[in-house]
Amino acid sequence: MYYIDSNMLISYVFVSEKIHKISQKSLEKLAEKQKLYTSSFAILESCNALCRKIARGEKIVDPLQIYIDRYKNMEEKCRFLTSFFIKFLEEKLRIKIIDEKAIYE
Repeated sequence: MYYIDSNMLISYVFVSEKIHKISQKSLEKLAEKQKLYTSSFAILESCNALCRKIARGEKIVDPLQIYIDRYKNMEEKCRFLTSFFIKFLEEKLRIKIIDEKAIYE
């Protein structure tokens, strides 16, 4: 079992990150043999960072970039990316999101 923090999730998704290739290779290799976990807090933190990076024009992995480019304004791009990001991680890495109820109190 491995816990994946927001930095690794962001590096996995953004091709402009210095460690993108390392992150991609490492996470996909781990996902083949181990169960990966992250928290709802890490997802929230990642989505916030994803939207800031998109606003700066940084590129993300396909197919996400293809879909993001279809939207014109930033609010639509962030809304889409946030909803698609979780599904993308679940499908590509079979990651399980652990809910941290305390962060909502």
